[in-house]
Amino acid sequence: MEQIKKSLNEIVKSLISEKKVEYVFGFEEGTLPLKSVPLYIEKEEDIDRMIWNEYCNLNLVKFLLEEPHGKKIGIILKNCEIRSLIVLINENQINREDIVIIGVPCSYGIIDFNKVSKLIGGKEFTEFKKNGNDYTFKGVDFEKTIKLQDILSNSCVYCKDKNPVEYDYLVEAPIEFKTIQEEDIDEYLDVIEFEKKKPKERWEYFKKELEKCTLCMACRESCPLCYCKVCFIDSNQPQWFDKTEDLSEKLLFHMTRAIHLAGRCIMCEACTRACPEGINIHLLYKKLRKMSKDRWNADKIELGDPSVLGSYKIDDPQEFMVKED
Repeated sequence: MEQIKKSLNEIVKSLISEKKVEYVFGFEEGTLPLKSVPLYIEKEEDIDRMIWNEYCNLNLVKFLLEEPHGKKIGIILKNCEIRSLIVLINENQINREDIVIIGVPCSYGIIDFNKVSKLIGGKEFTEFKKNGNDYTFKGVDFEKTIKLQDILSNSCVYCKDKNPVEYDYLVEAPIEFKTIQEEDIDEYLDVIEFEKKKPKERWEYFKKELEKCTLCMACRESCPLCYCKVCFIDSNQPQWFDKTEDLSEKLLFHMTRAIHLAGRCIMCEACTRACPEGINIHLLYKKLRKMSKDRWNADKIELGDPSVLGSYKIDDPQEFMVKED
């Protein structure tokens, strides 16, 4: 990680000092342990505050949507986040020429705070220490050591693309960046296991998960691909949503959002990590992505490619219209 940080500092310093960008989006330490917050790097002295580690887990692309076109901005991104930027460029929400992408090869991945909280019984920790792949968390009345693989975001566990697919500057990193899993696993293994369940079991799973939902909209707010100025859930002309906590209302929101993300989700899992209730809503979006891959071979996200539901080919398979999936 030190090698990455050194290379990152050099690139950012060059961009700022040579005025190639107005500022760079990065991360700095948060006020709580294991937390990071976005950092606007406008001056060389700001670089000293910049960090890069396994808890830099926000998708900074979300913040680009608020910036005006024509402003040259640098941004530090991992590959999954770069894919979300590509989707926004393809959908004409961001101009590629406005963005300077600093691509960072990903090592094992990023930490899921919800997993940490669950493993320490919801207790508050005041400090943590890292020793190789062991993380020791300390609180007022406890101390617990957890393996990195037990607190990694699921998207990182199954990720196959560790190297940036699009960038202007590439951060130098160790040659071998591997998944922490010893065996080679299918990136859709969690979906495949879920598909083995009977329809009633699948329904009961999502019913139980969504009953925990408080409609706080953290999943929507964390997703870089939710950029509508007025979400259907907030629209009152027409009124689509009654804003109650009935299960039917929760299903309406999550299923409609899932359809909006079909074939577009870049599997960064920001939604699940942002959820204060720890709902694994990402599994639903990933299932739709697997369906898009199986049916239309729509798995790679590349510049210039339209979304799978935003394009049509005469030879597109249509068996889903007459055959239940």
